[in-house]
Amino acid sequence: MFKKIVVWNIMLLSLYATDIVVDTQTNLAWYDSEDPYIVNWKHADSYCSELEVEGYTDWRLPSEEELVALAKDEALKKRFMNLWEQVFWTDDNGIFNATTVYSGNGFVSSTDNCEKFATICVRKTN
Repeated sequence: MFKKIVVWNIMLLSLYATDIVVDTQTNLAWYDSEDPYIVNWKHADSYCSELEVEGYTDWRLPSEEELVALAKDEALKKRFMNLWEQVFWTDDNGIFNATTVYSGNGFVSSTDNCEKFATICVRKTN
């Protein structure tokens, strides 16, 4: 009988656990994945556009402005369980280069889109 109660409690916790951090200032929901998914830009873009989390399917790569704002908002970053200081892809992609942002300080750079960097997905909440 004790085992059933423990299993039931674990199921309830996982039912209410979330991997989404909502920023009410910007109306953005960020996917706080345990796996930063280190890939090239094309795979990062595909990953976000095909992502489904908690029934939401409108995920995308963040813009440069959105990612810089996240990088500079220390209070918001503290709400993430899995946001490490690393370079992330943005939605800005050219023929050879794409824009990346370092989550530690918001440093923006243009990077070869075949390089491999971390992926974070975002969606509008309204």
